[in-house]
Amino acid sequence: MGRKHYKNRNIYDVVAGNIKKYREATGITQQDLADRTGYTHEYIRRIESPNRRGGFTIESVHIISKALDIPITLLFDTKKESDD
Repeated sequence: MGRKHYKNRNIYDVVAGNIKKYREATGITQQDLADRTGYTHEYIRRIESPNRRGGFTIESVHIISKALDIPITLLFDTKKESDD
């Protein structure tokens, strides 16, 4: 079946990168995002860390998307700006 090739990018890496991208675009800190979600600063930092071990839940992605005031689908977008 036609699965999209992610160019060797793990979906967790995609989502984590997009969380950081949209958080920074919104101009909020990791602590601000933690406060908005009810998560700890450490949890947000770990999600965004390139050396992250393990994953995070779809529920946490949903909560983060609401805190960033963006559609959750943007956090799963595999297209990079350089892909235009």
